[in-house]
Amino acid sequence: MLLEKDIKKNSIKIKNLIKRGIKNEIPKITEAKFDVWKIITKTIASEIELDYFCVGNNDWGSNKLKITKYFWEKFFKDFKGKSHSYEGHSVKFKENLYNLLKLSVNKTPQKLNKNRTFPFKQQTKHGQSYALPGHETFYSNKHNPENYYYYNYCNVTKIKFFKGPTNQEEQIIKNNWQNIFSEAFIYGYILGAVKIICDFGTFEIKKKNPKDDLSELIAIFKKNGFTNLIYNQKYIENLMVEFYAYFYKISKNESNQLITNIQNSIFKSKLSHFLFLKNENYFIYNNKDVFSDEDDGLGDFVSEISSSKKKYLANIKNKRFTQVVSNIKKERIKKVWPNTLGQGDGCIINYEQFRLYTLSLPYLNPYTEKQLNINERDIFIRYAVNLGVQEILFYVIEKIFSPTHHR
Repeated sequence: MLLEKDIKKNSIKIKNLIKRGIKNEIPKITEAKFDVWKIITKTIASEIELDYFCVGNNDWGSNKLKITKYFWEKFFKDFKGKSHSYEGHSVKFKENLYNLLKLSVNKTPQKLNKNRTFPFKQQTKHGQSYALPGHETFYSNKHNPENYYYYNYCNVTKIKFFKGPTNQEEQIIKNNWQNIFSEAFIYGYILGAVKIICDFGTFEIKKKNPKDDLSELIAIFKKNGFTNLIYNQKYIENLMVEFYAYFYKISKNESNQLITNIQNSIFKSKLSHFLFLKNENYFIYNNKDVFSDEDDGLGDFVSEISSSKKKYLANIKNKRFTQVVSNIKKERIKKVWPNTLGQGDGCIINYEQFRLYTLSLPYLNPYTEKQLNINERDIFIRYAVNLGVQEILFYVIEKIFSPTHHR
């Protein structure tokens, strides 16, 4: 775990690297560098690891793990279908994915006040007790105005797929970014769905330190053997092309152009160059491992910014940046809070927070787009793509692990 002084040294090192490199040509950036797989597997692994931890530490742990295993197998079987052929998987998976996307236009994944059911009895022998079965999760437009970060806020907006607060909707429309949001959200949702539902092969539970009997257990994933042959980039892009063409009533050539525009933003923009120099993934994770040298996730950032302003703003007086901190502090007083960002109650993250997070280096003044020659539109595309990834990830986690209790 890095100390504050080490984080500062690392930030200065990165700042010097940016100063030398940002004016050069944008380097070739591969999918391996900006990899959504890392974000997805880390988030789902944390849920699996928690279940295995509970087995040894809670009398209901074994029942909870058994319930999870049942819903894990059921979810992937139902979503992909029973057939193991390419066409069988393709048709069933595509049908379910497109149905979810159509629901996501103006709905969010929410909990019903209804327990999940499973075809076995929980064990109560040898000191075991019942585990909570979890509640059912479905897409719903039910609106709960208490906390606009949660998916059950589900505001009705003029922007397809955006269900956040009205003031953010107005900001998006003012910038004429409403179509960009929808297109980028769809891109992230489909990309995330394929990586979660098709790419997942098997996983193993291993000790983090094999030589330590008390070492924590971690989940190690392997990719599906069909990933490179079938569920590859071409497969993903074909899904996107077909959905864009169907959803927007446009030609496949026009659909291809939408994808090209987004991919140019991801891999060939000054934003991608900046993230490359920062050694930061284009896709954001929520929270770093406590005892690790990872950079802060978005959840860590939002949590710390109100209590440790200097970590992200240093001495800067830029009103747009300082307003982010001011708003977060006001929200905390009102108990409006993003919770765990993408897990638990889900999260429709604020764009201004996301922008500051993107442009920050810990303990140094954040950059502005002008300093880096970044088009802010590219930061917004990153924001929308990640919201798409996070929503499908939240949906899958809720269907399998059901960590959120009904509100």
